Order: sequence, then structure tokens, then C-alpha cells
Amino acid sequence: MKRLWHLLFSFAFLACPVALAAAADESKADPLDWPYWRGPEGNGISRETGLPDTISLKGGPGSNLLWKKEGAAGRGTPIVLRGKIYLLTRDNPGTPLEREKVMCLDAATGETVWENKFNVWSSSVPDTRVGWSSPVGDPETGKIYALGVNGLFQCLDGETGKADWAVPLHERYGLVSTYGGRTNYPIVVDDLVILGAVTVGWGENGLPAHRIFGFDKATGTLHWQVNTRLRPEDTIHSGPTVAVFNGEKMVLTGSGDGWVYALQPQTGKEIWKYHLSRRGVNLSPTVDGDMIFMGHSEENPTGTVMGAIVALKGNLQGDITGINYATGKPLPVKGEIWREIGMGVGKSSILKVGDRLYCGDDSGKMYVIDAKTGQKIGDRVNLGTINFASPLYADGKIYHLEKSRWFV
Repeated sequence: MKRLWHLLFSFAFLACPVALAAAADESKADPLDWPYWRGPEGNGISRETGLPDTISLKGGPGSNLLWKKEGAAGRGTPIVLRGKIYLLTRDNPGTPLEREKVMCLDAATGETVWENKFNVWSSSVPDTRVGWSSPVGDPETGKIYALGVNGLFQCLDGETGKADWAVPLHERYGLVSTYGGRTNYPIVVDDLVILGAVTVGWGENGLPAHRIFGFDKATGTLHWQVNTRLRPEDTIHSGPTVAVFNGEKMVLTGSGDGWVYALQPQTGKEIWKYHLSRRGVNLSPTVDGDMIFMGHSEENPTGTVMGAIVALKGNLQGDITGINYATGKPLPVKGEIWREIGMGVGKSSILKVGDRLYCGDDSGKMYVIDAKTGQKIGDRVNLGTINFASPLYADGKIYHLEKSRWFV
């Protein structure tokens, strides 16, 4: 059956252009669904073919615009599951009734199927940063999980939008909802849904830390939580990535303390960690085989040069930084394959196609990097002002947005 395909883009620090499919049978998950903001493989790659080389959004003769939905755009990336689009965005923006909502649209027509609306309270976040995160869909059950900007975490029925359960993370676990509005992205792993946030509470959680939580996806019961380094420098908006190394499944995530962590998804046990930055790490890890690619645009652990891109080995244990930056002494395990400093890739997650990395820096430039060596290929490409979105590879093309323009 011929599929209806279209492209939907949004401006967000971790947003990725999305190739969307209308499922032929809505009762079953489509293998080309887009249940996570970086796609089913977690790497910004779509396996669809027959996508357009040019896009006309004006409508009329010669346009390939199928539909557009006024008021549905947001900072985060929409997802697609079972013929429907799900996204977080503002409700009644600029009015006294403004709040946040999860929207569900028909992927083929753009018509609204349902809206789940909720207030934003106990937060100093400005209205323009509401709807920062992206929901995640569970292909197994059709459930949708969404984290609001003030910490309301919900499991929604994908057909009706009704909440199966809801956990106010700000009230129950002390989630910090800052003026910056940075909100993490949840991810479904087996029978759990996992996310991170900076929290502060009492007892052993009395000091602030970027904490990772593993909730039962069916009931919302907390199975585990793990602390990263106490007193982190930043709240962040990183999204986890699931990978398998040496037959062991891991959840990889950046943290507000500047480290990258690999955790066991069922227990939260730390497998390894890597010191990437002095401040928070916002990118989602990009995985290919046993290699992991990450970047940041803040201070490096040593020196005065800002920003770096690194390639890491994923099949290790312990502190894989390779050197103790506090003492300058080497560590027993080194997971760093290469590290190139001076490229401020801090908002746009890295795309790997073949042996090349496509890295959008914070100043609107695109670097092309040899994935094996870390060396630059050619001159950087000037795209515009700021790279907030992450590039998408599909059908032999790279689709990418920067703040004011988009490219194929």
C-alpha cells in the first residue's frame, strides 16, 4: 500500500526533523514509526525512501505541502506512532489561561484527535519555553509518555489521551524547574520508562544532583534512581540513547555535571562514566557499533578552549576518561578514541552517515568530521545563526534546520 509521507519540523535545542508515516493499520505499530525524538534507532536516521529533494511550504500548484496545523508547533520534536502524531506544546499562548498540553494529530490529515491539557505551577519558567521536551511512544502498547516543563510526568492512552498514571516529579522528588526551561526527554526501555532531571529533597537526596529515574511503564512505580555527581553546574535537556555493547544493554545519557554515563536499564547500576565537560551535557549520544560520539560547547575539563567532539569506546567499565583531571594522573581504563577541542557542538546532536560525522555548532556552522580519526573534512559550512535542531538522514539526503532556515 502506498504510504502518505510528509515532513514536519520544529525548532528545539534537541529537535530533529521527522519523517512521518501514516500507518496502514492503526492497531499495529509500523516499522517506520518515529516513537522517539531521534527515531526508532536513536540516531536521527530514517530508512524511508522516495522522500522529496525540495520542499515547498506555501501550498498551491507545484507544492508538496499536504497540510499544516496552525498552533501545533513547539520547541520539541513530534513523534509518530500508529498513524498519529504526538507533541508537547503551549495551550492558549499569551493569555491568562495559558498552560501546557500534549497534542495528538492524525498523521494523514493533521486533524486534532485529542488534547491533554495541564497547568504549569511551582515553576519560574517563561511561557516561551513551555513545551520544551518531546514525548516518547511505546510501540508495544501504544502508550505515550510526556514530561511537562514543571515536572508533571504522565503515561497517556495513545487513542484517547486519558492519563493511565501521573507523577508530579517536582512535588514528589524535588525536580528543579528553572527559568531556563530545560526539560529532559524520557525513553522506553523494556518494561521501564527512564528519564533524568536535577532534583533536591531530603535525607540522602538532600543535596541537588542530576538524578536518573527508572519507572515501571505500566504503573508509574519507581523502580530505581541513581545520583550523578552532587551539586551539578546545570540543568540540561539531554535525551538518553539505548545501546548494546558485548551483549549488554545500556542506557547512555549526558548529565548536568558534565559527565556521560552508561547505566544498566533494569537496575540503574553505573557501568561506566566519562568526564566530557565542566558544565552540563545537552546532546544525546550517537552510537554506531562499539563507538559513541558526543559533543559540548562549554568549558573543557582543562584549559581555556571551549567545546569538543569525542569518540568513545562503549564496551568498557569504570571511569573511562583515561586521566584524572584533578591530579593529571592516568586512570586504569581509557575509553577515549579521539578528542577534538574547539568545536562548540552543544545543542545539535551528532549525525553519523557512513564514515562521516555531521556536527552542527552553536554558531550556525556545520562541521564534517572523519568518524575514525576526528579530523575535519573540508571547510566548515556556514548555515546561518544557531543550530538548535539535529540533522536527519533519509533517502540519501540530510534534512536540517537552523534557527532561521532549513536545508536539504
